[in-house]
Amino acid sequence: MIRSIKIENFKALGGLTMTFTPFTVLIGDNSVGKTSVLQAIAFLKSCCTSTFDKFLDERNLSTDDLFSKLNGVRTQKLSFSTTLFLAGKEIQWDITVYREKGFFKLKAEEVSFDGRTVLFYTNGKKDSYRYNAETNDREPIMAGTYGNSIIQITDTVKQSASYPELSAIKTFFSNMETLDMLSPKNMRSGSRGESSVLGLSGERIGAFIKRLPDSSQQFLNKDIQKFNPAFSSVAPKVKEKDLVLLDTRETYGGKTVNVSSANISDGLLRIIAFCSLRFLENSGGAILLDEIEDGINNEHLALLVQILRQIQMERNVQIIATTHSTLLLDYWVDKCKVDLDVDQSETPSPESILLLYRSKAGNAVAKNIFDSPSIRDKLCYMYPGEIVQNMTNYELQEALEG
Repeated sequence: MIRSIKIENFKALGGLTMTFTPFTVLIGDNSVGKTSVLQAIAFLKSCCTSTFDKFLDERNLSTDDLFSKLNGVRTQKLSFSTTLFLAGKEIQWDITVYREKGFFKLKAEEVSFDGRTVLFYTNGKKDSYRYNAETNDREPIMAGTYGNSIIQITDTVKQSASYPELSAIKTFFSNMETLDMLSPKNMRSGSRGESSVLGLSGERIGAFIKRLPDSSQQFLNKDIQKFNPAFSSVAPKVKEKDLVLLDTRETYGGKTVNVSSANISDGLLRIIAFCSLRFLENSGGAILLDEIEDGINNEHLALLVQILRQIQMERNVQIIATTHSTLLLDYWVDKCKVDLDVDQSETPSPESILLLYRSKAGNAVAKNIFDSPSIRDKLCYMYPGEIVQNMTNYELQEALEG
């Protein structure tokens, strides 16, 4: 899981350091950078598993869109310093990329574990190397300009014993499901063939469900029925040229009717997507979700959080989400499990609520609301969402900075 991350010059964030738990939700005013945090993490995924161009194309962004506008002098660098806890190890990964002639290139990268540097690269220098754990040797990295992370060239199957930390980082991000652009419109459009992922905007949901065995589809149906008793089953439908659409069936008074993807409500489509996360092929990664309450009735939020928590534990994944719903916060954290006498920054609970806000200088700041003793005291008689709803952003900031 990601324990902490320092982000420099990325979009609305400027310079931001934040810590995460296995079950983290981000809150804050509009335009403070909640979505930018998810995109920064997705950008790191592209560093070691894909390409920068693909990241930009999927989100309809240009390289210029990724640079912070907060700095007086526009720098051409993006820097990330990430602490991960993977396979029982705390691993530090630092990476800096720069823009040249409209393209991103690797400027510097370092991975360290237990006081040992296992990857060191600086563009233009000849002393770059990877540490081989099997041979106990530093292997030189070929001099030159790289268009992506050195981690990307690591074969996680054949080279996991030689480069265990690099393999662990690549595997974690490879197993990450980024749904920060989940779109009911795209979920209705369908996709071709089979898929082991839901797709960035959920466009592969029908193909994903189609490949599930009957037992998994039945389990999925039962989860969805908890939200809508009339719901009967998912019914992926194959059209011409292997286009798979997500249709459903609903039952009223003993009569079952087919509902085409075009007529499924936005909220139900999002519920289907969230419940489907239980059946992801790989475990041990992370799931990124933006504005998870969007389109979902308030009375279903407790159940939604319950299912997401089950998925987080069953699949051993980290869930990082954003929300504007104070009601959802009541269910995200069990206030009975928050030790009111313990500084949460030292002994965090598995769940956390991070408030993002801007300093007077315009820089993004992120803090766990339970780091504040005065806010923790309110848990004696209020729920988390009630606390946030009854305090202005300024009052929350004062409590966290006081």
